[in-house]
Amino acid sequence: MLAATLLATTVTNPLAEVVAADAVQQPNQKGISSEKNNDIKLSQEQIDQFDKFVVVKDNSYVLDSKVNQNFSTNEVLVVKEMLNTSNREVKNNNLIIDPDTKEILDQNASPFVIMAAYNKNYTTKAFWWGKRYYFTSNIAVTRGARYFRHIASLRNDQSLFLSALGDSIAYASPYATLAANVASMGVGYVAGQYNGAASALVSYNNRHNQIYLDMNRTFQYSLNILK
Repeated sequence: MLAATLLATTVTNPLAEVVAADAVQQPNQKGISSEKNNDIKLSQEQIDQFDKFVVVKDNSYVLDSKVNQNFSTNEVLVVKEMLNTSNREVKNNNLIIDPDTKEILDQNASPFVIMAAYNKNYTTKAFWWGKRYYFTSNIAVTRGARYFRHIASLRNDQSLFLSALGDSIAYASPYATLAANVASMGVGYVAGQYNGAASALVSYNNRHNQIYLDMNRTFQYSLNILK
């Protein structure tokens, strides 16, 4: 029920066609960092490649078997875990997956939500791989960076998890596996990623307007321009 409540405030973005230009990937995103699945970190570029093999059938995410020919076994296992978790969240909370955009939606949310060209608040969309944050004003960037730094300042698994859910209440999507991922990767690592995202967001905004930040379930982020 909590996740359903969280998604009730998700903003549905009518700008379905997003063009990535001058994209910023965080440094040293090379995929597998060890033999353990919990240590595998997928860049957003890798997520985008996997997404080509993800389809929506009967309101569930399904991974095409051809994916095994293109990625390592450990990478595929991590993505399957992401998909299974997303499918559980969708089923347990009576959510909907848009078959075209693959976005997770709350059918009880207000249909009269408009994505403004200028918005004081950042908005988000939920996908199988994580969350996309939209920033269409300097104020929204400031608030987003403040939120990321707030997450980074926390020092225990439970508070980190609850803080991420707090963000969801205002802006976003269910993130049910966050606590487990934090526990496996370490709070220090996750805090560093959120601090890095905050700094990268501010820097990127100094050069571009109308931007978005992707943060996936392995806590890798990237920045792109909205067009």
